[in-house]
Amino acid sequence: MEERQVMHIVRANTLQDLDEAFSCGLIKLYQDIFADQPYEEYFSNDDVISMFYSYLRVKSRTRFFSLLT
Repeated sequence: MEERQVMHIVRANTLQDLDEAFSCGLIKLYQDIFADQPYEEYFSNDDVISMFYSYLRVKSRTRFFSLLT
């Protein structure tokens, strides 16, 4: 019998939210998804964390600039 995994959806708008998502399995989920075909890529934990932190910084800047216009 296949074991079912429970996934949590976490909206990450702050670094604290993002850290919560990491603790809920976001890093492993990202690694597992991109390890399979068609991607077959490997990402270290640090790669995944860095990429999401970078995304959150860009998202924050974009939100700030859209408020100015």
